[in-house]
Amino acid sequence: MSDSTHRFNLSTLPLCGAKTRAGGRCKRRGSLKNGRCKLHGGQSTGAKTKEGKLALRANAIKRDIPEWMWNDHFKPDDFVLITHSYNALRDKLTSSPKDWRGALSLIQEHRILFESFKYVITELYDHHALFYIQTALDRHYKASESQHLKCLLYTNAPELGRFNVPISDEKMALFFECKQTKTKPFWE
Repeated sequence: MSDSTHRFNLSTLPLCGAKTRAGGRCKRRGSLKNGRCKLHGGQSTGAKTKEGKLALRANAIKRDIPEWMWNDHFKPDDFVLITHSYNALRDKLTSSPKDWRGALSLIQEHRILFESFKYVITELYDHHALFYIQTALDRHYKASESQHLKCLLYTNAPELGRFNVPISDEKMALFFECKQTKTKPFWE
């Protein structure tokens, strides 16, 4: 075969040279980009955006923020930003009517910080803080059809009335009959 039928000449590619488990050097041909073979891949470029960098470190914080976290992961400005964002989120969720559009835009903008600092915010404010943050996060994930929610099933539970009084068997049978025919029961 002539060289015109090949895209490139494999013998011109550099050897990978990565250290193997046996202690020798890898003898596979590397890529043109970084010189490593497909098994050894080369160095990762890492996350570039601020959200990407924070996503790498988005484990839940349950105690006070450790000193090492300020140095490598979060800056004091991030903590100031998240407290201001939480106050804005709380105002949007406690207003009448609730401003879900504004709350979801806040969550979309600061999602990683809310996930990371929700327990710290809860300790600073009160238990309602975790409820507000987690409710907004859940609604954001559901609205954006997030991949980690694909395993959950969302079903509509029948409402049992204003005071959660059990309904009769006849009404329950009518309810399921209406569900099958896609009509509303008379009490809704």
